[in-house]
Amino acid sequence: MRISMKESTGKRARAIACILSCLLSCMAPPANAAQHEIPDFCKPILEAWGATNAKELMEAVLKDWEEKQPNEWKRLHKGAKTPVNIQLGGTTEELLKNYKEWDVAILSSREVNLQRLADAGLISIDNVPNPTSFFSLEQWAYPEAVQQRLPDEPMYYSCVYCYDYDPATDEAIFIIWNEKGRPRRWGNHTARQLLERRTPDHVRAVEGLCRKIDWENFGMPEMSLSEEELIAHPDEWDWAVIRIDKDYKLDKLNAAGLLYDFSQHEYWRERAPEWEWPSGIWNEAGKMIAVPYHHYSYDDANSLTAMVINAQSPVIPRALAYAEHYIKSFEWDDFGRLTYYSDPEMMRENYVKDFEIGYLCILKKDVNW
Repeated sequence: MRISMKESTGKRARAIACILSCLLSCMAPPANAAQHEIPDFCKPILEAWGATNAKELMEAVLKDWEEKQPNEWKRLHKGAKTPVNIQLGGTTEELLKNYKEWDVAILSSREVNLQRLADAGLISIDNVPNPTSFFSLEQWAYPEAVQQRLPDEPMYYSCVYCYDYDPATDEAIFIIWNEKGRPRRWGNHTARQLLERRTPDHVRAVEGLCRKIDWENFGMPEMSLSEEELIAHPDEWDWAVIRIDKDYKLDKLNAAGLLYDFSQHEYWRERAPEWEWPSGIWNEAGKMIAVPYHHYSYDDANSLTAMVINAQSPVIPRALAYAEHYIKSFEWDDFGRLTYYSDPEMMRENYVKDFEIGYLCILKKDVNW
């Protein structure tokens, strides 16, 4: 079959165009390259966990859990062992568009508006609408500039953690937990655990003190530091929760000289809580070395929950301020709510349909301690 000059020229032109198109495609960066590039503010977190990407980060967290829970790991709920999808960076628009693809996100305040994400339901809510909320107690320690960036919700606390804050640039690094459009997973456990690789100096720079939280809240009691671990690492904590038998006087920590004497201050000496727990745990020298409090979820007939302050802490005034806010929050939850509460009509009309005086809710604006 003969081919005309015109047809031959057309075929050659199409072939050349195809080749050029392929070359340009190879030379140009992928359309989603920028989206998958790891932001600089995420790299310190990856480095702290010995990871280079989100998948390795999640694997490192799961390995850490397993190592810290040798007795409980096999029996631990499978949800805690299921990897969650971690989003490294992203703008508000990207997160809104791809909300079904991530459970936990590490974000910069320069790129995201937490209020917009919260309004779209992309930030989980702590279901405890009072100051004993884990996130209420967590966020109390954040700088004022960070708190102002948190979602504005009158009663509930958003599941937002602050990993870092630079006052010079006013940039905050947030870690948030999303459940919308996602399978039921333990994203909150992952989000909180990411904070645990910060150095004590880093934590104090952000929060003012190093707290050793009660991992019983996450169903992982073995993650909480034991008395022996607190003694072994005295430079790493300023305030801690510890669960003990009712007749135990924290002899080991006391002998190590690590327990601050609360009775040096009038507030703690004169405090008279309206619960069956004593106002303090006293040693033989007459020092108040710990403060018990009523925790509905975990106390039983033989054990109690107490908080302690490290006597060697470099930030004792800050630790005392946090301890006072902490204990007042649990006092309100246990008995103070019966006499101090938010306007029932405002609660009923706007937030809780069946609100009754003394119910376990209080508006954030009314938490004045």
